[in-house]
Amino acid sequence: MKTVCYIARRNCLLLLRSVRFGVALLLCLVFVPISVLDGTDDYHARQAEYIRAVAANDSVLQSAHVWSAVRPTTVKRTEPLGALGRGVQSEVGIYNMVKLSEYPLLPQSFPGGSPSVFGITHTQLLGEAGGHENPFFNAFTATDFLTLTAWLFPLLALLFSYDAFTAEREAGTLRMVFSEPVGRGTLLAGKLLGIGMLLVPLAVLCYALAAGCLLAGDIPMNAYDWQAWGLMMLLTVALTGGCIVSGLLVSLYFRRSADALAVAMLLWAVMTFVVPAISGYLAETVSPLPLYRNVERALWQLNDERDDRLREWRRKCRKRYPISTFFAQFNHQDDDDNYVEKWGFTHDLARYLCHYHSVSELIRIDYANRKWDLQRSYLERMERQLRLRFALSCLSPLGWFEEAGQRLCRTSAHDCLTYMEEVRDYRFRVLDFFRDNKLFGSLRYFTTQQESELSTQEELQQFDEAYQRMSDEEKRAVWKPFLERPLLDISALPRFRQQEAGIRETGRWAAGTLLAYAALAALLAGVAIRRMKRYDVR
Repeated sequence: MKTVCYIARRNCLLLLRSVRFGVALLLCLVFVPISVLDGTDDYHARQAEYIRAVAANDSVLQSAHVWSAVRPTTVKRTEPLGALGRGVQSEVGIYNMVKLSEYPLLPQSFPGGSPSVFGITHTQLLGEAGGHENPFFNAFTATDFLTLTAWLFPLLALLFSYDAFTAEREAGTLRMVFSEPVGRGTLLAGKLLGIGMLLVPLAVLCYALAAGCLLAGDIPMNAYDWQAWGLMMLLTVALTGGCIVSGLLVSLYFRRSADALAVAMLLWAVMTFVVPAISGYLAETVSPLPLYRNVERALWQLNDERDDRLREWRRKCRKRYPISTFFAQFNHQDDDDNYVEKWGFTHDLARYLCHYHSVSELIRIDYANRKWDLQRSYLERMERQLRLRFALSCLSPLGWFEEAGQRLCRTSAHDCLTYMEEVRDYRFRVLDFFRDNKLFGSLRYFTTQQESELSTQEELQQFDEAYQRMSDEEKRAVWKPFLERPLLDISALPRFRQQEAGIRETGRWAAGTLLAYAALAALLAGVAIRRMKRYDVR
């Protein structure tokens, strides 16, 4: 053991005085703070939008006068560790409006957006983010801290280890080492430990700098965030250790340092760029997604069919409740999700509207379920494509690191899809609230007037004739009850609370990745030991 420590210390000091270490230290001191500070700026921008959106949603709900206007908007929480690993959050929105006529598919970029993928047109989506049909494939996070460490430390590990044996053999010092009673396994362990003694503290330094930047940037870190931060650091150390063993193995298989360097750089390029690109391409080829515009076309057809049913139901209601006039002194209507508010109309129209809405809203909900069958099929194929891409990306250790890191940061595609399940569950709770309280068929669904305040057709006609002769002051007095109409009591309305994943859930992926790295390092170490026993020092 003493010999191993001596060899490790000797190699560590040699590397410490090399240009390689100076360049590595400079990269860490420059790019790590820049990437984290850029992430903190992005976090604060997102958090400001989150706070504004939550306040705007609360304001809209609290200012509602009728239940047809109550369509809560859920807003996706900003994750503090998104400053380290942005994941897919730059590709998704944060808004979802609870509607009767549709299920929320994915977070939308704008409140109250269309049922498209992210609430914007497909052309805009592809024009801004990329050419993939699966929106999650358009994420490009090369500037965040998590991706930077995933690229940087495997590169440093290979650069520090590719000539561990070839350089000494070319210099002739390896013969001198083996002229002493030094075992080959001892030398291999000393080389591995020496490089690790240099790169592990460098990784810890990077994470310490990242933590300092987070604290300096006023990022609120709770216990979970610090635990996830520690697990990410362990993942980086494990990834670095595996790449060091890979570099030593390359050094053992090639006689010249130049050849070993070329192979090491090729190995790094394959892990970093080739495997992710190929995995995405193969996933899209083997498990292609249907064009979402085709799904939208099918949704529009169902909307047309729904509108036909609503027109038929409207005709039946008119036969049952004959209406001589649909006039109302105030009438506001939005066909998007059937927001309607009336004031100053007849008893007959009120009975007609109560009966009509008691069934028409259920028709909207029924067709939303039918539309969801199409959307769910699309979503399932998207998830299948994501799983396939992840399975293929696991051919590179960086694929494991990226998935585990993004899950720890709670910014992965999995977290986004899990969040949307919570949003859809919330929609069910809101609709159950409407049905349980029989709000669809109530007067308060579309008016603030009591039944006793409604007029007959003759009274409404007399009022209209008198209104034409009123002065401006008298007209303002007439409209005062309407302008001061009561607000809804929405205290019983279910509110959305986004669930927080604990360290147990997200830590499983980190633990699995650490075990995978340990198994891979043990396998490579076994191959290196066998190669070392037959290594020709001449």
